[in-house]
Formats: sequence, structure tokens, C-alpha cells
Amino acid sequence: MDDWKNPNEMKEVEPGDKSVPEVGGKGIQSIQGTDTAVSEPANPAQKGSDFEKSASTEVFHGEARRLVIRPEDNGHLSEIDDDVGITKGRRISDAYVDQDGAIWELKSGYEKGGIDQDQLYEYSLMEQAGYVNVRKGNEIEEVPVKSVNYLFETKAGAEANASALRGMAAPWYRDEAGGVQLYQEEPEE
Repeated sequence: MDDWKNPNEMKEVEPGDKSVPEVGGKGIQSIQGTDTAVSEPANPAQKGSDFEKSASTEVFHGEARRLVIRPEDNGHLSEIDDDVGITKGRRISDAYVDQDGAIWELKSGYEKGGIDQDQLYEYSLMEQAGYVNVRKGNEIEEVPVKSVNYLFETKAGAEANASALRGMAAPWYRDEAGGVQLYQEEPEE
């Protein structure tokens, strides 16, 4: 590792080369046939976690919280449609904004589609009911649900999932400047 003095210099490496330094928990890899180094998360889930952290501070400014929705506290959801309700042991939102009554799911890496349809359906039940019950210490708090929103890391992610969300949640995305935009399909010519 002593020969690696300048992190800005390119270095040819073979797969599995242990002389490549770890930078911020990410290994630097070269792509054969190019002279460009690519930094990829060591753990695929890390990208989503990084996006959630970024959105928490840059989009929600620390004003959002997670909701933990348990089926045993929300029997009213199963009365809405086909006696289904919450199908998992619990549903945890990525973000909830109290002042808007808005549930937000944050999605990174969904450029080919593939959102969880059960999750989407259950969130739509919560919006139809207008509220969910969450535990706050030993008490049950009734929390209003006025909208369900999915924030994608890219416009391509919002575009790939917009039809799946139609009518149940609003597709949003981070633009190149870091702003949040509502995805709208471009009119066909």
C-alpha cells in the first residue's frame, strides 16, 4: 500500500488486488478497457441507506419521522377492502411529515421498476382510512394520513414506477440540482 501515494492518480489493478485502499468504506475498482476508476458501495443496501440519510437532511430537514404501523393496532384497515389490512408483522414508513399528514417512501435503484406492490396497497389503505394508529410509549396515537408519496433518487426511477403508483401514490424524484420534483409523464406527440 506504500506505493499508493496520490489517491487522484490512476492505478491499474487486477480483480482481488489487496493493494487498493479502502476510502470511506468503499473500494475503488477499475473497469477493464477503460481508464476510469469507479467507486461502488461495498454493500448494495448502502446506496439506499445513503439516499435515506441524504433525503432526511436535505429534503425533510430533520422534520420527518418513521411510523411503525402494527396490524394489531390497525384493525380498521382490514375493514376497507377484502379484509386484508396489513399483511406483514408491521409496516415501517421511511418518512412521515406531521404537518402534511404525508407518508414518504424513499427509493434508490428502482430505475427498472419493481416497487413492492403489497407495501403500496397497504399505504393506499392507510390513506383511504385517513389515519393509522401508532404506539407512543404505552399510548396509542392516531396519526392522520392525507397522502402517500414515493421519492425516487432519479427521474428514471420515478418514470419506471409511475404507472405502478398511479392512483395510489404520487411519484417524486430528486433532480440533478438536488431539488424534489413531481414526476409527470410527457405528453405523447
